[in-house]
Amino acid sequence: MASPSAPDYLVVADQGQKEQFVYSCVTCGSVLDVRRRLVPLDGLLDSLTGVCPSCNEKLENSIECKLGQAPEDWQGPRLSAQRANAHRRTPTFQRASSYNRFSLDFSLLDRLLQPLAPDNLVMLQGHGASTVAELAAFRAQLPRERGGLDSTTVFVDGGNCSDPYLFASLARRYSLDARKALRRIANCRVFTTYQLANLLSNDAVEMAETYGSRLLVIADLLGTFNEPEMSANEVDRLLDAMHAGMMEAKKKKLVVIATLGSPSKYDEIVTPWSDTLVRLSPLRGTRMGAELLRHPSRIPDSSEFSMNQLLFHPDSPLELVY
Repeated sequence: MASPSAPDYLVVADQGQKEQFVYSCVTCGSVLDVRRRLVPLDGLLDSLTGVCPSCNEKLENSIECKLGQAPEDWQGPRLSAQRANAHRRTPTFQRASSYNRFSLDFSLLDRLLQPLAPDNLVMLQGHGASTVAELAAFRAQLPRERGGLDSTTVFVDGGNCSDPYLFASLARRYSLDARKALRRIANCRVFTTYQLANLLSNDAVEMAETYGSRLLVIADLLGTFNEPEMSANEVDRLLDAMHAGMMEAKKKKLVVIATLGSPSKYDEIVTPWSDTLVRLSPLRGTRMGAELLRHPSRIPDSSEFSMNQLLFHPDSPLELVY
């Protein structure tokens, strides 16, 4: 744990206040812990013996992490430096070629998105984009021989679009322990453009190193750009910070997947950041269309599928032991 004289890694909001990662109980809303950096949930659960000290409800699948200010009178538990260090993992960053097997295990999309590798920043546009990103976040923790990265994931939620129930259903489909699988996702929700820009430019890579992650997902990249009082210069500054953070993640050999939800006037600014760009569009019934708009080595292409095909198609379940 950093000493008082060490560099301060707290996120700085637009008002100049320092924000931290606040962990709270979903059931009663009480604050469980406040951290400078994103930490694995298993250490926090162990320190609390798995139950909320306020409402005594089980905390499995019931911890929310968000950027914000802790109540001034909060004097809750903190992990000791020894325990925190015990959960600190340093990933071994590898060459892009070592990631070639990482896939969604779904040929109708993999043929558009591959390679899911550090030198190929993938951007997904439109309806269903966040669902595809969550599938990638789940599959990242699978062994490499099953098309995963054998890794945790840092999942930055810019539009309140992450779905733990979907994630749990994916885990069950693969015969995994859903609670353990959820612990391998470091999910942080942001509420303002300033929080997102600071998080990406200052903390994302360090979070990945601390949490042992090889995949960075940014869901709804422009979801917080809804503040009409921002000047054009301020928007440019924030977008530049976000872009710099994503490029740094690529440089550090992280696989980066970003999604764009509802159409935004800034789409034309951020889509050129991608190496691979795929637009997802709803078709008749539950079917989806996927259109490859940009790729470093492939010509434009398209495919059509249903969401049930995408999410629940594995031919054989896999039991993963942690």
